[in-house]
Amino acid sequence: MDLQPIETAPKDGTKFYGECGEDLIFMFWHPELEVFCSSFRRMQMAEGYKINGKSYEDHSPVTHQPSRWMPAPPEDRAP
Repeated sequence: MDLQPIETAPKDGTKFYGECGEDLIFMFWHPELEVFCSSFRRMQMAEGYKINGKSYEDHSPVTHQPSRWMPAPPEDRAP
């Protein structure tokens, strides 16, 4: 499959391969952090505590700025 413009990449958390220089990196759009990333950390709040209305806070993403993208095969998209 041909690489597609990054503007058309999914922004619903679907995993795909993004082109960064000469590398293809397995990544996804993180809607809360508003970045393309390959991983992040999640801080789980203690029972009964919330931050910004959530029981968790995502932080420290490994971010990327891909120029193009291609879908990952179905077996690579599984959680």
